[in-house]
Amino acid sequence: MTEADVALTDFALTIECAAFALALARRPRSASSIAFVAVFALSAIATALGGIVHGFAPQPDTPAYRVLWPATLVAVIGASAAMAVAAARLLGWRRAALVAIVTVALAFAAAVLSGHDEFKVAIAAYLPASLLLGAALGARRAWLGVVGLALGILAGALQQAGFTPLPRAISHNAFYHLLQMIAFGLLFFATRTSPDNG
Repeated sequence: MTEADVALTDFALTIECAAFALALARRPRSASSIAFVAVFALSAIATALGGIVHGFAPQPDTPAYRVLWPATLVAVIGASAAMAVAAARLLGWRRAALVAIVTVALAFAAAVLSGHDEFKVAIAAYLPASLLLGAALGARRAWLGVVGLALGILAGALQQAGFTPLPRAISHNAFYHLLQMIAFGLLFFATRTSPDNG
């Protein structure tokens, strides 16, 4: 296995996000709660694919990479769109906002599939969705979620900067995943305790 620390932390994220998606799916459903299930389910798919890429297909010139890496980014974009939909539902926005969110997500996905497969594209989709959801949760005083989303944004910035506090022990990508685990946990607990207007 290549990039073992990155792959294993990706797979740990997969397990965490899948567990969160299943836990939320068992609760009474509303429009926003379904969107949160999608956030965690698509994040589980993205991290599973990312783990496979980092662990077993890291070379960009291989067929496996050319299929799996764009699929990873598209899953991240999907999770970002689900975050924006959850925010729109919590804020009571109308259908036009949802159409706009889906349109923007499709544009990002089209960019990835046309060859712009840098991780920065996924971050560009994730950042505004995180800010929007943070605003929606903040309006409901769901501060754990706000902190989790802020941590996710910080983690992305540190990942792009190549920062890790222990460079000899853990790569910057694996450190990013560890921060994401905390961020997803905070978001999950916020979704369980925040009032939901459907």
